[in-house]
Amino acid sequence: MWTATFYLQGAASQWYYRWEKNHGVPDWKTFVDGVHKRFAPHLRSNPLGELSHCRRTGSVDEYVDQFLKLLARCEDVSETQQIDLFTAGLLQPMCTDVEMHSPATLEDAMALTCSYERRLQITNDIARGPARPAKAAATPSSTPSTASNQAKPSAPSARPRRLSPEEMAQRRLEGLCFNCPANFPRNTSSNVPCGASTSWIWKTTTTAPPRPSTAVGTL
Repeated sequence: MWTATFYLQGAASQWYYRWEKNHGVPDWKTFVDGVHKRFAPHLRSNPLGELSHCRRTGSVDEYVDQFLKLLARCEDVSETQQIDLFTAGLLQPMCTDVEMHSPATLEDAMALTCSYERRLQITNDIARGPARPAKAAATPSSTPSTASNQAKPSAPSARPRRLSPEEMAQRRLEGLCFNCPANFPRNTSSNVPCGASTSWIWKTTTTAPPRPSTAVGTL
């Protein structure tokens, strides 16, 4: 008793100090019963029924720990019954996977359960597929802007189109400029700006050329 109570700490030390002050130094059986009443998890009066309702809701390690805690409070439970209760709490489909191997001991059933949990994790990882690499953030230096990628419209040529003699004769008759559709002024003999950009025309005469005459004999 002295050795056991020497290593008590925290809440357990305070509990035993009050116990010894009120009831004196207890014997070993009374001490164990007092520890169970104060610090043991609260269970129903039917520990075997509590064990039979134990189910796996998380990982296998968490289920095994809970099952062993409940099993420690049950008496007269054979190895076969322990295996049946353990596999029943695994739920489907892991319950059937373990039962197919007919484990002889509870330790074998626990080992098989851990193996099937690992296989299930691998199967889920394969079904999800490899993770896609994250796209690198675009930087102004590495990614050109959309405007720069678009083809720039070519600047209009400043050089006027060369007209054929027939087109030049027709424009003279209509009084049009050789470089743009505007009317050509006839009252100046200097450089005259043309309506077309960056183009000029030189007027050499102030009168329109004579119209071609038609011979009487050809009518």
